[in-house]
Amino acid sequence: MIAGRYAQKHMKYILLLPGLLAGTLVNAQNPDWFCDPEKDGIAKRWYDSEIGNQKVLIIYPQEKTNRNLVVFIHGDSPFGDPVYQYNISKSISEITNAITVAILRPGYRDGCGDLSGGIRGLTMGDNYTEEVVKAIASVISTIREEESTTQTIVMGHSGGAALTALLAASNPGLVDQSILVACPCNLEAWRKSMEKLTNNPNWSNPMGGLSPMDNISKLDLNKKIHLYVGEHDLSTPPFLTTEFYNATNRLGADVTMKIVPGEDHESILKPTLLVMMMKDVNLLQN
Repeated sequence: MIAGRYAQKHMKYILLLPGLLAGTLVNAQNPDWFCDPEKDGIAKRWYDSEIGNQKVLIIYPQEKTNRNLVVFIHGDSPFGDPVYQYNISKSISEITNAITVAILRPGYRDGCGDLSGGIRGLTMGDNYTEEVVKAIASVISTIREEESTTQTIVMGHSGGAALTALLAASNPGLVDQSILVACPCNLEAWRKSMEKLTNNPNWSNPMGGLSPMDNISKLDLNKKIHLYVGEHDLSTPPFLTTEFYNATNRLGADVTMKIVPGEDHESILKPTLLVMMMKDVNLLQN
């Protein structure tokens, strides 16, 4: 029964989230705008990596004076092909006037039928690998050079947050600020939590994957890390974010944390909270 409710909840998430930001999107009338992006201001590109070509959507602001780069990395998306990263990236661009990039994670197919190279895995954290992190890092590095950006902010949701933390640890010179939203930052503890939530014993099977908690000693302590999690998040409970915050704070990292009252795993990305997050990284005036 728990597993059934869990599946229903997350299937609703997959169906709901692409339209979550409809009120802020110029192309809200066309929910599949990202499959056939406009020529002016939006570009679909493919970047080579050691594990194959990686798809990104780059959204350019109307004003060309802002050279900040915001990269969004989507979650594990166990019940469908992810597309919400495109809507969120477009919304962030409209909010901040920054160049935004939505990465289709290695091994994932999106709702447009495009497939990034690599292995998607079981969507149980086994995809958090050195190869995946390297592929994402190479994409971001190339875009930074192409666009001559001055600051790179990488934002990840759920599994994308874990990859963002791993990226910051392994490539300290690449990321200026990290935003971790609903992070499964302790991989072992997260899997135990998910096994209990879903009543699925497969979560306890050996499957590999890197845990951000095991890599915090590699972080550049001067690079800002912003942590957010919903008070009622069942998929990545707040204790996972709190543990990561406490561990990095003890090291002296420049880290902040907000447990957002009343929000859950998906509502943490609603427009008002995106505005809050962009203010926290100083892309918007308070």
